[in-house]
Amino acid sequence: MDIDLDLEGRTATLVSFSSGDASLYLSNGGGMIGGIGHANVAAASRDFVAAARPHLNAMAPARSHPRPGRGQTIFYLLTTAGVHGAARSTAALAAQTDALSPLLLAGERVITEFRLVEPRR
Repeated sequence: MDIDLDLEGRTATLVSFSSGDASLYLSNGGGMIGGIGHANVAAASRDFVAAARPHLNAMAPARSHPRPGRGQTIFYLLTTAGVHGAARSTAALAAQTDALSPLLLAGERVITEFRLVEPRR
């Protein structure tokens, strides 16, 4: 599972795997890797992937992977049939008025867990 978030013209990309591994990449060159080494990050990563499965039908095959536009969030889900994606308004997701809102919340939980372990690095 991958989520690309617009951060006022910059991009944050969170990648999570069913194994619990996770990485956060920032377009300014920063980021965090090795999420599987932290139990809380790994659990949140697994939950994020699991939360995406029921939403596969809301995603279309993704033939390209553009950066999100202003105020946009893009989800990508890798399946055995290929990559599927969906772009949504971040405001609608945050207001929980979009069917994919649970994915934003699950992704934000992974990011929060990364932030909680960051001071210990």
